[in-house]
Amino acid sequence: MKKKHHINEIEVEASKINLKQPLGRFLIILFRQFEEELMAELSKKGHRTISAADLNVLRHIDPKGISANRIAELAGVSKQAISKQINKLDKDGLIKREVDTEDQRAQQIAFTKKGEKLIYDSIAIIEKIENRFANILGGSAQLEKVKSSLNRLIDK
Repeated sequence: MKKKHHINEIEVEASKINLKQPLGRFLIILFRQFEEELMAELSKKGHRTISAADLNVLRHIDPKGISANRIAELAGVSKQAISKQINKLDKDGLIKREVDTEDQRAQQIAFTKKGEKLIYDSIAIIEKIENRFANILGGSAQLEKVKSSLNRLIDK
């Protein structure tokens, strides 16, 4: 028999999450599962150096280029942490640094061809994951409703 704990009268069991749990817990668990599946599938496609920290940078890069400072803001981490990740991604050949045409002192971060391949592979994997989610929810319209509802909760 599994051990159960009661915290503020909310039953918590490691193997089961119930509807009394906070929304954040559902979102975190689902996000981690989503990210783990994405990384596993990317590894199968040959992208074996990708980590969760890399994804936290890559998901914020605009194909037209973006500053490291802006990536740090979007990712919610320090400029120093982003700098370290950018160095790794540059070394891995996924991104490149270009001079900002509007500010010669600044750099824009953009994808290399290898980085673009990673993004195309990611999109295909994400579509596969989302199709599975849609089937679980009863169709693509249901998934769109979930996305729409979550979008309304995002602080804009």
